Amino acid sequence: MLAALTAAGCVDLSQPSAWDAGASERAAPDVARAVDTFVADTVTADGAVPDPAQYNFETDKQSWRDLSGKNNQVVHSTARSFAGSGSVEITLTTQSATDYINIGDGEASLMAPPAGATVTFHFWFAADAPISAVQPFVLERPPSGSPFWISAFTRVSSLKPGAWNTILLRLPATLNRPLQIGIEWRTSVAWTGQVYVDSVGW
Repeated sequence: MLAALTAAGCVDLSQPSAWDAGASERAAPDVARAVDTFVADTVTADGAVPDPAQYNFETDKQSWRDLSGKNNQVVHSTARSFAGSGSVEITLTTQSATDYINIGDGEASLMAPPAGATVTFHFWFAADAPISAVQPFVLERPPSGSPFWISAFTRVSSLKPGAWNTILLRLPATLNRPLQIGIEWRTSVAWTGQVYVDSVGW
């Protein structure tokens, strides 16, 4: 299902992201761990292959929502899919080139990837969408101290607009309890439009 897998770099530590701690409290994680990141073009007919991923979005959005507190709409959709017949459709609304939107499962501890796992993220955005970067992430809670942001910051120059993209995020063997799993989206200008996520698994 994957084709032309190529290395794309590691975590970009120059642009810390926010994490959602509840209704209004947010703070930047104090540590980001370097992880391997890969991007691959994916050639698949929408809905042609059953989806075994933990987050397959076949019947609902599986608790994925806006974790940024900005009320971006996240709905289950059959308009587009990487595998199976369902996905989540996200209507992003960014206010500027410095804005970011975190979309994911804020209760990831209920279906958490294990330590050392490689989490595969599939996502799609249109060729004319002003996406500047994406950042798949897992937020973990250590036994003490602040949460850790494990992520793979990937600029649009490493992605293929108008197609399903794949990023693999390798989690550390010392992973603690995951709190959230999702993708951060950034745009180069203020924008409102749809993007899709499907088949997130390990």
